[in-house]
Amino acid sequence: MVGEAILRSKTVLTALLAALGLVLFQHVAWAQTPGLSITKEGPATVEPGANFSYVLTVTNATATDTLVVVRDQLPRGLTFVSSEGARCDLALTDPSGRTVECDPVNVSANGRAQITLNVTAPSTAGPITNSASATSTSQANPTTPVNSNEVTTNVVPNLSIEKLDDPDPVSDVEDLLLYTIRVQNRGANPVSGVAITDNLPLDVVDFVEVESDDYVCQVTAGVVQCNAERAFGPGEISTVQIVVEPEVAGTIENTAALFVEGIRGPIETATETTTVQAPAVEDEDENPDNGNGNDDNGNDDNGDDSNTNDSDDDDSSDNISDDNNDVDRDTIPDKNLPDTGGTSKGVLVGAALLALFVGFLTWISRYRSV
Repeated sequence: MVGEAILRSKTVLTALLAALGLVLFQHVAWAQTPGLSITKEGPATVEPGANFSYVLTVTNATATDTLVVVRDQLPRGLTFVSSEGARCDLALTDPSGRTVECDPVNVSANGRAQITLNVTAPSTAGPITNSASATSTSQANPTTPVNSNEVTTNVVPNLSIEKLDDPDPVSDVEDLLLYTIRVQNRGANPVSGVAITDNLPLDVVDFVEVESDDYVCQVTAGVVQCNAERAFGPGEISTVQIVVEPEVAGTIENTAALFVEGIRGPIETATETTTVQAPAVEDEDENPDNGNGNDDNGNDDNGDDSNTNDSDDDDSSDNISDDNNDVDRDTIPDKNLPDTGGTSKGVLVGAALLALFVGFLTWISRYRSV
């Protein structure tokens, strides 16, 4: 009796193990058949509200043709537009209304099928991550979905930033330097959440002021932070003006960064380099006035040389000459030259008297001979 009971128990246990093994085998085969894989491709960046496409590629690695259903649950803010390669539409079974489901597509043995989903990007900036799945419907028990890789696309506005300096070069230390930062929306849609940051180099400049009609700005420890008060329309330009005072001569390099709410890190930067000239050195007077009317060499500021002896006017003219012994009389005071005009007149008078005297003697000699 006992032996029969044990034998029956062994038989039952064996049957149970066999049944469990069959179930496990069927599950593994069900999960792995028919050897599907799916990949997904998408752009790295798009503008807010722009249309773009995801490309889904389904590969069948088995030796038999397989019918495959592709599904894609779109992230919030993404809008489905159309499909290519298969008829796809939003699934009515998804309450969120964001799952795109495609009609079964026949994927040939060791072949592949491609489906393109056309969508519209969200109106707000930021990253969107998406994946898709493929499921075989060729067997009585459909396989579990095969998931694709994830694709992350950054929704980034088409903005540009530039920085201008005035003047350049700065003519002198402590002259004011004006930075003008310009941001332009080059996209087709309005952009909100724009911000500008400018980290001033306080080791070479002092902050003076910041002004803007488009941003609310504040300054903390040399960092100018400006946040837009409104959205900027297509083609619109916004500006921020920052005034600084250079403290040292040399080169100043300053960078402004452009941010958009929802995106980590700056989307663009602009750097401006400015030259600050050294202060001009004033030429010192070689003979500065010491306050007594004389220069440091003891000379009279009125131009009289201390070596000139005013009491000896006759000898002073002997000392005035150049290397060629030519004298410019127009530059020499008359008191230092002899009166040449008076001497000439005396010679003429003497000659006239001498001529009269000679004539008188000639007349006397003629008279006596008569």
